[in-house]
Amino acid sequence: MLWLAGFLGLEGWPSLVALVISGFGITLELTLIMALPPCLERGEAVASLTAGMSFVGYAMAFVMPMIGGWLAEAFANENLALWPMLPFAALSLIAVYRMPLDMETEMTNNDGRTGVSQAQDIESARL
Repeated sequence: MLWLAGFLGLEGWPSLVALVISGFGITLELTLIMALPPCLERGEAVASLTAGMSFVGYAMAFVMPMIGGWLAEAFANENLALWPMLPFAALSLIAVYRMPLDMETEMTNNDGRTGVSQAQDIESARL
């Protein structure tokens, strides 16, 4: 988010460097987001969560540039095209802090066992 703000606020080569660094960060974020559903859910729920996340992601990828383009055209200033993404990124960062950090307690089933202890039981039953 900082590098996107740098791209918007700087001119010339520093602006391009900020955009390249922002692009690397976005690529890394996309890779981590696609790895997230299997970490949060098990079984068929992984596909549902992946589909939901992809739907929201693609919807935002469509809507946010449309809003930016409308702002740029309405105010005759092309610099406004990327500004809607900054508040959205800030809201996303706020949402990250509300996510559960202790995955072991979040993955506890009704019988009180975690996914790790169930996997150990399955492995010991194979032997």
